[in-house]
Amino acid sequence: MSYFYLIEDSFLFVSFLFLLFGGIVLSFKTNFIQIRSIPLMFKLFFRSIFRKEVLSQHAIKPHRALFTAMATSLGIGNIIAPVIAIGFGGPGALFGFLLATIFGSATTFVEVAKAIKYRERSEDGTISGGPMQYLRKGVHPAFAFIYASAACIMLLSWSGRQINALSKLLSFYSIPMYFTGIVVSFTIIFILIRGIKLIGRITEKLVPVMFLLYTGSMLFIILMNIEKLPSVLFLIYESAFSAKSLGGAFAGIGIHQALYWGLSESVFANESGVGTATIPHSMSATKSSVDQGLLSMISVYTNGFLCMLSGLAVLMTGVWNNSNIEFGIPMLLHIFKDNFAGVGVIILTIVVILFASGAMLGNSYNGSQCYLYLTSGRWIYFYYALIALFIFSCSIIDMKLLWSLGGFFIIPVAVPNVLGILILVFRDKDFVKNLRHQSKEN
Repeated sequence: MSYFYLIEDSFLFVSFLFLLFGGIVLSFKTNFIQIRSIPLMFKLFFRSIFRKEVLSQHAIKPHRALFTAMATSLGIGNIIAPVIAIGFGGPGALFGFLLATIFGSATTFVEVAKAIKYRERSEDGTISGGPMQYLRKGVHPAFAFIYASAACIMLLSWSGRQINALSKLLSFYSIPMYFTGIVVSFTIIFILIRGIKLIGRITEKLVPVMFLLYTGSMLFIILMNIEKLPSVLFLIYESAFSAKSLGGAFAGIGIHQALYWGLSESVFANESGVGTATIPHSMSATKSSVDQGLLSMISVYTNGFLCMLSGLAVLMTGVWNNSNIEFGIPMLLHIFKDNFAGVGVIILTIVVILFASGAMLGNSYNGSQCYLYLTSGRWIYFYYALIALFIFSCSIIDMKLLWSLGGFFIIPVAVPNVLGILILVFRDKDFVKNLRHQSKEN
């Protein structure tokens, strides 16, 4: 069994390195658009919020598409992924999160831009978008089929992670885990049946609240320990680039562990290269692929910021050195109790509920779109029933199975997607120039 996990870890590490390589290539190909276009990115964001316009029944405003995508990626992974990465890869794992944020934002830009370009509208106005469309039209139908098939399962497992962590946390309040699973599964299905309009309205309100609540809490903890920041930053550097942090093991293993755990957990947190964020973005009312691509980078930067806050809080409080506390929710619970006294548990509980709910809703919607692609728009209620059953089951089962399942299926999802967008970009000799030419005022 140990050989199986060793092989799986090797495949995963190579896959994550490929995603990083793809982000680096796309950064150079777009002349580092993720950095030079930051002012325009925020301009587009506020323009979408305050501009009033008449939308079709099946489209949503660009910023609502962004919030729907963010609701998926801003899940419990942003809270516990950096903590778990530090537990297995040392403090240097945060370096992997930094790399994934910088180069992953370029990948997300290209993904979303291509999704807008290749999306389809049916006669009744229904929009079909995401990696399935640009892989099918621009690369090969086999790429789209592999992606959609694996994504249906991967997104179920990702929702399973959220409900598993949520049900365990609520069990401290004597709420049965199965009861949490029942309530959440029925709520998610009810919202999915109502459609993208309701999802967009919910996430528009949900995302800012959960972002500000968690960010404010983490910044308070960091400011209370601000004198430790220089030593923690040096610790991150030393852990990533020195073998010393791993007990004198051979040179190079430090950066290997840091990259492996940093990149792997950051992929689960920001979804760059996975392509799932392009599905809600495809429902945007925008006519510009460039504008929506720029807007989508806000999600990656936001994810990276939250992950860094979580990681810094764990390191600066020193709780990561306590061998009696499990890396993950228990460690964060300890931090919140120490810094917010009696209300710490309540704050963290509210944060987890908001993050988990948004992520499950987004994952379920994205998974349903992949399923509709595979079935040519039929039998959607079968997948809804599967979502409900999976959410309920995962509220009471072992977490290790969910992490393994999600990790395995990310390979046939992310690798074809990144390979596909690299092919699409290199086929277009003037990629950025052509996209800018297509850009119009919304």
